[in-house]
Amino acid sequence: MIMLLWSRIASTLKCECISRTCFPTRAAAKQTIFEYIECFYQRQRRHSSLGYLSPVQYEELMSLSTY
Repeated sequence: MIMLLWSRIASTLKCECISRTCFPTRAAAKQTIFEYIECFYQRQRRHSSLGYLSPVQYEELMSLSTY
């Protein structure tokens, strides 16, 4: 299961973030990948476990429904 999840993440990362990109240094590549995962993949990407909402949308929906 972990390998399947990692393969999905790696595939998405390659297609959306690093495909056809030449990085001047390893540090630049690491920074780009970190920003992609932290800023997009974890926050903006729609997750099936959240009803195909992004985490931000889900949190907004939950905060509205608790009042």
